[in-house]
Amino acid sequence: MEGTLLNLIYEFKQLLNEDERVVNLNKLEIELSSNRDVINLSIKKNRISEEYKEILRFNDENSELAKAKQKELYLAKKELDELDVVIRYNKAYQEVRLLYEHISSTLFDELKIKRDCRIW
Repeated sequence: MEGTLLNLIYEFKQLLNEDERVVNLNKLEIELSSNRDVINLSIKKNRISEEYKEILRFNDENSELAKAKQKELYLAKKELDELDVVIRYNKAYQEVRLLYEHISSTLFDELKIKRDCRIW
């Protein structure tokens, strides 16, 4: 029984890895991680985020300095999020997330109801 279950789990994992949504997400992840614009804008966003955190260490979040840096951070994040490759990645990620959510509910919802427990 244990060997059969392990074989089924491995088979299921293979099927998931071959699913077009997962394949597409993996492809986009590679594209995302090698895209110069994404890398540069991520570095910029992270730098501004660190500057904002540092400002908040010594200033109230409603201070002019903090508000200005927060706006700068918002604009940097917006610029990153509006890149075509990021939009395509986020859409693909959402599709895979919904797939995994469906699998999880199919496998575990009945168990959670019967046992009145939370698995996660």
